[in-house]
Amino acid sequence: MQLILPVCSGRTPVVYGRVLQKVWEGRHLTRSPWRMVYSTASNTSSTADINMSVTVDGASDGERKINTGKEYVDSLRGRKLVVYLFGEEVSEPVDHPMIRPSVNAVAKTYDLAVKEPLLGSVVSPFTGERVSRFLSVCTSVDDMVKQNKMQRKLGQLTGTCFQRCVGMDAFNALYSVTYEMDQTHSTPYHERFKAFLKHMHTYNYVVGGAMVCV
Repeated sequence: MQLILPVCSGRTPVVYGRVLQKVWEGRHLTRSPWRMVYSTASNTSSTADINMSVTVDGASDGERKINTGKEYVDSLRGRKLVVYLFGEEVSEPVDHPMIRPSVNAVAKTYDLAVKEPLLGSVVSPFTGERVSRFLSVCTSVDDMVKQNKMQRKLGQLTGTCFQRCVGMDAFNALYSVTYEMDQTHSTPYHERFKAFLKHMHTYNYVVGGAMVCV
């Protein structure tokens, strides 16, 4: 199978694979939507393609924390994705003129966190280091106000969608919903979600949410 992928949400297959694997089914995932849509350059498709070798607290080869816009852009290169745009295969999505503006917009979220850390970043409760505010869970009114001001600032800087708002909202929704599920059904979803969130904070990844019109 081939995946038509907006690469602006860097490492998307890995990130969503981990959401499904680590949060919903645990480390022994047997059924996954990615079995249907994720592919490598060799056109193979299986749960093994979803980074099954990476544990929540560990790092696979080559994983490192992303701190700047340049590091984010560089992290997107050389992934051997099978990407088609208007029926034509794109060899290196990062450099395609129709895709690059979205990549640049996401990169701005990292650069803002460096330039204005109080606005664009937070101190992670999991790692003690600064990470993008887009990965944070709001715990106060001040958090929500700063979140809104950050989004407004990025809108002024980019004039376009910077690709991370839905993922941020999903984090905040899942944090409370998984807790409520566990309280009602004695399930382990909240701890799994926190473990996933810790992993995202460790490497300061982009986590995007997908909205589809049917």
